Amino acid sequence: MRNVGQLVSARLLPQVGRPSQYVGLEINRRCGNAQTAEVSVALAFPDTYAIGISHLGSQVLYRTLNDLPGVACDRAYCPLPDAEAVLRAEAIPLFGWESRCALGDFDVLGFSLPYELCVTNVLTMLDLSGVPLRSAERGEGHPLVVGGDALADSPE
Repeated sequence: MRNVGQLVSARLLPQVGRPSQYVGLEINRRCGNAQTAEVSVALAFPDTYAIGISHLGSQVLYRTLNDLPGVACDRAYCPLPDAEAVLRAEAIPLFGWESRCALGDFDVLGFSLPYELCVTNVLTMLDLSGVPLRSAERGEGHPLVVGGDALADSPE
């Protein structure tokens, strides 16, 4: 797995207006070592950190998955426009907040789909991660992309 932590610290954080939301040093964080785990999972919330960190469903999944032996679960959020521009300009892939590993390198990329307005952010996050938008274009080197939450109950 590619660790982009140095790129984030050197190139992203100095150029964004609210760098603290990209640091990932919350109290009670539990991410295991995504590089050595049998299965690495990134829970992706397709909205900003400020909105996603308080999502109870994501918190429950995060804790439950990290309690499983051999599983490392990290979190990711959709960057604000200034950070998105820097990630694209500097060719830094979107990353897990705790591990700093590129999202495209995880085994599973799980999206929460809580409301309609965040659906386009899923596409942005996949693109920033280097994961093809269409499942037919993904291969062995890409994560399994799954989705759940309120919008997954009635897809159309």
